Amino acid sequence: GGTDPVSVCLTCPEGYKSDTTFAGCSLCDLGEYGSSPGICTSCDSTKFEYQDIKGQTSCKMCQLGYKWTSLKAQCMQCTFGQYGTAAGICAVSPFGTYQDEPGKIASKDCPVDTFSDRSGIASKADCTSCAKEKSTGITVGNTNASACLCRRKNYYQDDKNECIACP
Repeated sequence: GGTDPVSVCLTCPEGYKSDTTFAGCSLCDLGEYGSSPGICTSCDSTKFEYQDIKGQTSCKMCQLGYKWTSLKAQCMQCTFGQYGTAAGICAVSPFGTYQDEPGKIASKDCPVDTFSDRSGIASKADCTSCAKEKSTGITVGNTNASACLCRRKNYYQDDKNECIACP
């Protein structure tokens, strides 16, 4: 009579998975987390999750003002001309605005007497100035040149929409 081989059951802890090649346990990979003992589950890209360290028991999430890049890498700050609209998502600054600081959650309005008919501008200097005889009054965030009107106390507008100096 022969004897049956003895089989040893091995339970891997959370953050590890069974490794069939080494008959042991190995750390959950980048982009994964230990969802239960011995089981690794991929982070969820639809929720902008990632994990950049092996053997972890949860995924990390992007913060507001940061853009999701991959399951395995940290999120990157929204860059110049962009702002964070939701955690993991950056949007281009809209017409009439600019963003000169990375990682922000809103764009800045182009100031009085300027406008911008372009999106994604990265500096206040990129806002277009009105002609010297024109003004936007008190309005900011203007999106086109039609916001620039003749300065009322010094000019009037003729029938060709040109500013004429008051007599």
